[in-house]
Amino acid sequence: MQKAAECDFGIGKELYDQNEYASALESFRAAAGQGHTKAQYYLGLCYYYGNGADRDCAEAVKWFTPAAEKGDPDAQYELGQCCMNGDGTSQDLDLALKWLTLSADQGNMYAQNDLGYCYENGIGCSQSYEQAAEWYLASAEQGYDAAQYKLGYLYEYGRGVKKDYTKAFQWYMLAAEQEYAGAQFKTGYCYEFGNGVKTDPASAIKWYTLAAEQGYADAQFSIGNCYLNGNGIKQDYEQAAKWFRLAAEQDHAGAANNIGYCYEYGYGVTKDMQEAVKWYQIAAILGDNVAQNNIGNCYLYGNGVTQNYAEAIRWYKIAAENDNADAQCNLANCYYDGTGVSQDYKEAFKWYKASAENGTPDAQFRLGVCYFFGNGVTVNYQEAVAWWKKAADQGDATAMHNIGVCYANGWGVTKSQAEAEKWYALAKEHGYQS
Repeated sequence: MQKAAECDFGIGKELYDQNEYASALESFRAAAGQGHTKAQYYLGLCYYYGNGADRDCAEAVKWFTPAAEKGDPDAQYELGQCCMNGDGTSQDLDLALKWLTLSADQGNMYAQNDLGYCYENGIGCSQSYEQAAEWYLASAEQGYDAAQYKLGYLYEYGRGVKKDYTKAFQWYMLAAEQEYAGAQFKTGYCYEFGNGVKTDPASAIKWYTLAAEQGYADAQFSIGNCYLNGNGIKQDYEQAAKWFRLAAEQDHAGAANNIGYCYEYGYGVTKDMQEAVKWYQIAAILGDNVAQNNIGNCYLYGNGVTQNYAEAIRWYKIAAENDNADAQCNLANCYYDGTGVSQDYKEAFKWYKASAENGTPDAQFRLGVCYFFGNGVTVNYQEAVAWWKKAADQGDATAMHNIGVCYANGWGVTKSQAEAEKWYALAKEHGYQS
């Protein structure tokens, strides 16, 4: 009987490898009925994927189970997947983890990768980045691209392992060389920004392009930015718009914003403010805070839409609460000037401060004004000078002039005509006109 089962399995496997699934299924069934472990596994595969018969996950589980119970690692892996996803059986994360662990312990790289994912995300177990890293490593060392990518990710962000950009890059590269799109993107990113490897714009373009051509949205967005700004490649607005659109059509928020930007300024497409608004709104709804600020600007100035201060304020608030520094400054301006809202210096001060702390020079200048005149805050010349100096460091000529005035009068600083003259001269060099 054993020889007959082995013979049936051998015939089935040969047919299966030739994609003659219906005939293979019958041979597997004959061998599986005689208790042949691998035939039971392959019969389960036929039913799970609908090869040679209608897809029937319950029938697949029926055949995976005896093979798994006899210790077949491939069957244990497939049964674990079925338990994880509720395919052909009730979803049972504890049971899924059991079967995946049994399979992984026997060296199944797919089970090892999936266990890594479970521990990384706390699925059926307590979250443990350390154990995730161990299982990803076991799988990655066997050459599994998905695990190599995930291990690179853990090294990049220091989860479960010490942060190490060099190791991250090495694992990303191994997966990228196997045409894993996410890893190709990450490899390009490492080359662009010098993470774990010397900056190399040409190599960044190469890997971004490979990932983008596979439809990977983040890579399409990145290659679009390279074409837009001429980073590592000749500037080409039409190519930029093309890649932004492809990524945007996959709901990439940043790309949707950028194709809107292209339409607003006519970069690579015919200038069309209404089309720009359409894409800004899509990006804004997807949560891109730059787009939320941009759509606020459109409503504030009536660009591509009917002017609507209330809508401008609404979008500025959303973007500001999402920590967009430009929106925080724009919202503060509205409160300071009473545009679309009642004038409120305290609220203006609050948002100028948030934006200034995020590094916006205009907000730093205006925050200095608030401190100098006591708008929304107690008068404090020292704070005014401190914020004007921050704005001056970023080239704000009016801030430079105001610092000179403070030195001339001893407001918030020790009076010094020499310092005053120095700041007046700097202001003039930067284009200040009285």
